Amino acid sequence: MNMVPGRSLSLLASLIPVLLLPLHFFTKARCASVDAEADILSWTKANNAYLNDAAEVYHFPDFGLGVRSRRGLEKGIVVSKTPLSSVLSLEHANLFPEFRPVMDGQLGRLGDTDLAALFLAFLRLRYTNRDPLKQQEDLQAEAPLSIPNWRGYMNSLPRDVGLPLTFTPEVFKEMQGSAVRALCQRRNKAVIKSFQSIRHVLEADHRPTLANLTLDIFQWALSIVWSRTHRVRARSSDGEWHSAPALVPLADLFNMASSAALANVECTTDDDSENLVCSTTQAVVANSQLFVLYSSAPHRHNGRLLMDYGFCLRHNPWDRLTFELPAAMPTNVNMREQRHAVWHSISPWSSDILNIELPSTSAPYPNDLVGIGRLLYVKDSVLAEVSKLAPKDRYTFLMKQSTPGVENAALRWAIKVLMKAQHNYQTSLVEDEALLDRRDLSRDRRNAILLRVGEKELLVSLIESLEHYQQVLLEEKQRRTKKRRGEEL
Repeated sequence: MNMVPGRSLSLLASLIPVLLLPLHFFTKARCASVDAEADILSWTKANNAYLNDAAEVYHFPDFGLGVRSRRGLEKGIVVSKTPLSSVLSLEHANLFPEFRPVMDGQLGRLGDTDLAALFLAFLRLRYTNRDPLKQQEDLQAEAPLSIPNWRGYMNSLPRDVGLPLTFTPEVFKEMQGSAVRALCQRRNKAVIKSFQSIRHVLEADHRPTLANLTLDIFQWALSIVWSRTHRVRARSSDGEWHSAPALVPLADLFNMASSAALANVECTTDDDSENLVCSTTQAVVANSQLFVLYSSAPHRHNGRLLMDYGFCLRHNPWDRLTFELPAAMPTNVNMREQRHAVWHSISPWSSDILNIELPSTSAPYPNDLVGIGRLLYVKDSVLAEVSKLAPKDRYTFLMKQSTPGVENAALRWAIKVLMKAQHNYQTSLVEDEALLDRRDLSRDRRNAILLRVGEKELLVSLIESLEHYQQVLLEEKQRRTKKRRGEEL
């Protein structure tokens, strides 16, 4: 399943209040989850969707709502089916006469994500009333328009998603030296600016449809769109398959597996292009949570999970270091401007951010980062040749032209910038582990700490890999020297 851009996630003097707090919040969360379970089951019944009797919507203390097996399931068992006619997408927005002017007006030129968030905000404002009489009136008005009944689904959605859009300054401080902190804050400012522009248009057009739209509701709607949208494949009337973003009730209840081995469900469109079907990919024992994998492997690192889904994984096997590149070339290098121009013409370095993966057998050290060091110290004559090449060929050419001296200089530079990044974290890994053991830690603080723990562990591994590469180069140099001396004798 391919998902777009949350679900995730004085001691002695106040011992009793601290012990009571988790119970109090768990009770509130459990009550809310019972309502959400009832709402999603009511949506399932009203929309001819399917949830296998051997599975159930269940509240997991560490995950929130998810799906659990009531009894053992074999591989290939269908767990849920969601009719494509009942998914929530922008195509359905035009079904509502009240929202159609928004689509046709100035706001219709917004990007799909913002427009989808506006549609979701419209539905939330429409469906927040749980009064049975009001619900019946809405259903009677919607029936002639072929509008799916989304009330149960909308009421089941969490009101607090956990994305950094709602982080307090104190939570952002917990990220310490993480480059994700600046990325989140920049995105938050962009969201506020977008909301202000939308409000300006709504007020100028005097449209009552979204008159009660607030920043909180817009942020919530964006969080839902980012964290729960699927890329759904469907076949058009001409028989061609295409994919489009949509919210898919039932399918979006499955939580993220913490490793590929734990993923036991996969969701795909059936051959008739009528349902999104979620089936088991391996045998599942009774009372087990059913998991899927979100997005593709390069996008499962904790920085991306936090920004788009509202949680982090401890010991994330897909984790990457979100590393902010230095703003400029050092001043002590020759042909500085030319090197800077080449730097920003090469794909891995054209943005200000590198996502550096954990060293592995296939990638034993962070080559993209070392590549910048090669560019810093390669000879002027090689730089002139690099400048003549097409941008797509420059990276490989630099690797081939590097000498042992350039490699050593590049490694020293890379180690230096990673060590500098280490110093931007104020706590040690031991201190962080102790914090994570605290029971009174809020979800947002826990995620911020998990993010920085993963990054610090990556920094240690990356520096060790570079130092190992330095040692390999030194040993190679010693062998060459020994061989040359033997030949001279």
